[in-house]
Amino acid sequence: GVPDRVTDEVFIAMSKALNFINPDELSMQCILIALNRFLQ
Repeated sequence: GVPDRVTDEVFIAMSKALNFINPDELSMQCILIALNRFLQ
């Protein structure tokens, strides 16, 4: 599996990037779902 620390760092980086690109919660949710599937 992926270490939690790495997951947290990626999550924070993605969150910051999304805030610059589009703060829409729906877009955020879609990215989180894709990220979750990628990490599993």
